Amino acid sequence: MTNNAGIEDFTQSIPTFDQLPDAQLIELFGYFLQKNGVSPFKPSNIDSCFDSCDLPKPTWTRVHLNKHSKGKVKKFLKETDGYRLARSTLKEVESLIGDEVPNAQISQVLADLSSQFSDQIEKAFLEEAILCFKTHAHRATIVMVWILTMDHLYRYVLSHKLTEFNSALSKQTDKKIQSLAINDRDDFTEIKESKFIEILRSAKIITNDVRKILDQKLGIRNSASHPSSTIFSARKTEEFVEDLITNVVLKFPI
Repeated sequence: MTNNAGIEDFTQSIPTFDQLPDAQLIELFGYFLQKNGVSPFKPSNIDSCFDSCDLPKPTWTRVHLNKHSKGKVKKFLKETDGYRLARSTLKEVESLIGDEVPNAQISQVLADLSSQFSDQIEKAFLEEAILCFKTHAHRATIVMVWILTMDHLYRYVLSHKLTEFNSALSKQTDKKIQSLAINDRDDFTEIKESKFIEILRSAKIITNDVRKILDQKLGIRNSASHPSSTIFSARKTEEFVEDLITNVVLKFPI
């Protein structure tokens, strides 16, 4: 049986997944398998994906793959050991999962964000993250922009809100951090990022809307920073970067 670890994360990242017909799910699962090294894939591999998603598998998977690997317009390419997605089918699936926007267009959106930075060190760091994006290193882009965001907030607290932050810190029930007093950048390493966000909110340094953005993006960063089958499309990566830079970093000038 094929190892389908990560298929749940993959399918949950597709808003319309529950409404897709079986024929389209076969293409989607073929894409998942190819991206995870199962190429060519067999009808049994596709059926295994249905099982992993707790979905009733169609009885006609083998017939469907064979039928659409013939004729002038092929959805699948038949090989000795199984099937691969045809180029046109790959593009259709990429469009479905949100990777259809040309990278050049998205890169320009991200470049426009970097032009708004007055801090040259932060600007250079973001531009390096954009270089990762241009080489399709979406995970690296996500991790780098999260690091930039956290570092920016640490600096903002040190420059403008240190009293408020330390006051909120002293009220924490966790005695390990309750006794802390932040004096410099390195002191923040003693606090988990999730707890840091919580303290920012309790100190009224950030709004609840900003807290929600940070909590959501922390979850995405966690997925991106560990080996998994989660696919981070160009569009999703751009949304991650734009949301953090526009609604967090640029909202708190140092």
